[in-house]
Amino acid sequence: IDLASKLKLKRFSFHAGFCIDPSTKELGQPFNKKKLSKDRNSFLDRFIQSVKFLKSFADSKEVDLYVENNVSIKENIYDGKPLLLGSDYNEIKHIKDHTGVKILIDTGHLIVSANSLGIDEKEELEKLKGLANAYHLSTNNRLRDQNQPIKSDKKICKLISKDADFYTVEVYSKKDIINEDYKFISEFLK
Repeated sequence: IDLASKLKLKRFSFHAGFCIDPSTKELGQPFNKKKLSKDRNSFLDRFIQSVKFLKSFADSKEVDLYVENNVSIKENIYDGKPLLLGSDYNEIKHIKDHTGVKILIDTGHLIVSANSLGIDEKEELEKLKGLANAYHLSTNNRLRDQNQPIKSDKKICKLISKDADFYTVEVYSKKDIINEDYKFISEFLK
């Protein structure tokens, strides 16, 4: 936040919290659930208190704070709940309502999480239109976050808000494919 302020950047974002402390090798992989030591609500409460503190600090620096939804793969669902916070509309709304932060929706994260949780991705994206302040745009096979071009999954675009603060093409591919995706999104948002 300090660096964003010094660079005169108006935005700082981070992922919603975890209910587990994974090793860096576990990120994007199944977690060792034996590490889970508290009930999920205690993690959510601690995250919300931390975000309130960070938001106050960010406000003092004139930096907008964004919380990004997490990606929850099926293997990281424990007792019917994701080990990562902010994986569905209800929890994202709860975080926003209790902290006042802006919400960054990663479409790739959302469609994997929806599949893992057995909820309808179209309904989730439609409901999130009213909450989302920004988007990371990509698609995948609905099992893992693969950062594939959004152009190959045009139905997602129909479910995002056209008046967000910003959009990021988050595609891991060749430069020409990223440029095509960027042009597609630019045209779509007109």
